[in-house]
Amino acid sequence: MITGTRTAPLALPAEAYLSSQIGWVANTPAGTTVTVEFSRDGGQTWLLCGNGEPLPGLTAGDPLGSLDALLRQTLTSDDAAVTPTLSSLSVYVNVPPPGPAPQYDDSLPVFIGEIGDAQAIAGRVELTVESPLAQLQASFPRSSILPSCANSLYDGICALNRADFTEQLAVSAAATPGSIPIASAKAAGYYDLGKVTFTSGANAGLSRTIKQFKDGNLILAYPLDAVPEVDDTLDVMPGCDKTRAMCQAKFDNLVHFRGFPYVPDPSTQYAGADAIAPVMIRGPGQGSVPGHGGSKLGGLPNYKRRQIREP
Repeated sequence: MITGTRTAPLALPAEAYLSSQIGWVANTPAGTTVTVEFSRDGGQTWLLCGNGEPLPGLTAGDPLGSLDALLRQTLTSDDAAVTPTLSSLSVYVNVPPPGPAPQYDDSLPVFIGEIGDAQAIAGRVELTVESPLAQLQASFPRSSILPSCANSLYDGICALNRADFTEQLAVSAAATPGSIPIASAKAAGYYDLGKVTFTSGANAGLSRTIKQFKDGNLILAYPLDAVPEVDDTLDVMPGCDKTRAMCQAKFDNLVHFRGFPYVPDPSTQYAGADAIAPVMIRGPGQGSVPGHGGSKLGGLPNYKRRQIREP
């Protein structure tokens, strides 16, 4: 059997004890155990704690300041490949409020954190509380340098008004749950990645993402609950593939474009500042971009990698 323990002091207030609660979240696969124990005398005696129960061995009125309180966690496993886990261990201790005739319990938190996860299980909600240090794991910077735009279409940074691009149309012919014919003068592909919302008929209020606009039909990414009828009305908005070309051609909104389309390919290599008339060499069948006099280098292996070298 493999056993590991962790013992740490438990800082308690100097006031008299009123009530308390200890709780934790543990994952114990078959053949593993997790136990939590409390000691009020510096580890000479240990009392087993119950999850969600008061600290054992304490009674109302005990002077907490005189205790040498410790917490011990013990993890055991019958198999070195299987490990139990213990997280979100928290202890709350209540002490009487100052002043005469206390009217309520003043809860003194021993551990303060932020809720990192919440799960509803069997009629109860389990919250995982993380230390404030968990914020240091946040991604930085928030915006990545990518060729595609970082905005969401019609959001505050994109600054486009969705009402300006919404068209009120109607089903023009027999439809199916996944294909809606409309009478629109827009070119094929204009509504790709957009959204359609029905305003009448059996599907009123339902919205679907448009996968493709082709041959006068809106091809939906997910079928409707009911087959639309001819003359059912709908609102249609175009989508965006987040490229610079579409931002300029379809929306004329290049001033708010947040992509970096000219970022070099990650595999690009440059010969250096002293190189003269560099030449970009690609693998076989991918062509080359010659400089002054062309390249003297042979083709690269059969994978897409580009190199810039002097001729």
